[in-house]
Amino acid sequence: MTRREFARLATVALVVIAAISNGTPTAARQQKATPWVVPWLTEYANGAYSSVAKRLSQIGDAAQLERDLETIVTTWTTAKGANQDERRRSIAAFALEAAYVRLDQPAAAARLIEWGCRQIRRIPKTRAGEFERYWHMSAFALLSGAVQPQGIELHVTHVKLMFPDEPRLAYERAVAEELRAAPFFESGKATPADVKKHYEEAAKRYRDAARIESVRAEAMTRLGRIEIELGRPEAALTTLETVDGSTRDGVVRYLGRLFRGRALERLNRDDEAAAAYRSALELAPGAQSGMMSLAALQFSRGERDEADRTIADLLGRQTPAPDPWWVYWPADFRHIDFLVNGMREAMK
Repeated sequence: MTRREFARLATVALVVIAAISNGTPTAARQQKATPWVVPWLTEYANGAYSSVAKRLSQIGDAAQLERDLETIVTTWTTAKGANQDERRRSIAAFALEAAYVRLDQPAAAARLIEWGCRQIRRIPKTRAGEFERYWHMSAFALLSGAVQPQGIELHVTHVKLMFPDEPRLAYERAVAEELRAAPFFESGKATPADVKKHYEEAAKRYRDAARIESVRAEAMTRLGRIEIELGRPEAALTTLETVDGSTRDGVVRYLGRLFRGRALERLNRDDEAAAAYRSALELAPGAQSGMMSLAALQFSRGERDEADRTIADLLGRQTPAPDPWWVYWPADFRHIDFLVNGMREAMK
């Protein structure tokens, strides 16, 4: 072998090594998707939404599904005779439904939602409609349920590109900031100063959102709770006073009355606080948050017999009553089934 031939072979070897180390797609490195992904996606695209969604609960790793979908997305969306917009909608919806069943893997679920969002953003704005709106609102609900405030903020910027006038965007930004102050966010690592900073910023954002009619009641209710947390019960009462008469949403009305009771209790207006708790329980009889708040107030006032009866009533129920407080922190997640069904209908 001549010196020139040796140098040529060495150069070829270095190029191959570099290609492999840099992840260049060579035949030896090409990956195939998990075998069930394309058949299930095809069924889903053909309208078998519920049955495929149930099977998606078998997914072990949301991150692996994202890799699988990335592997097939080009061939799926550009198949001969396929409508590319419809194909992008179906694969984005499939990803979102998979994220729904894998919220126990919150970070991976958020990345899967973002992957689906990239497919939606490739659909021209002029062709966006009800499906895209339902998809985006479902994404907000899931990101709230997964406690992913950064994901919510990122998603707001993406939705603005397609629906710049969407009225819920200001509200979603406020929810994201409030979630950063949640005691369970990142295992409660935030310092008291951090929590206060997040609450102040969330309060500012909710005030901005409250200027929008369609989200005013929700924004004011959540702002009222934050004012209490910040030690401003008088401001909370002012904020909450219009909530009850401005919405028919039973969850929002209950929370408004519950928070009003807490604010009144902070101001030592115990009779009014007890009345507020009882009015909340008229909307959600047996709700644990209202019953415990009322019992604690009764006990603190020396009304031991009344407190005992309230607790006995709570504990004597065979099944726990639905409690709107349980759906407070995940925000829009309480609407997820309605939103997903709307998305499915829009695909038909």
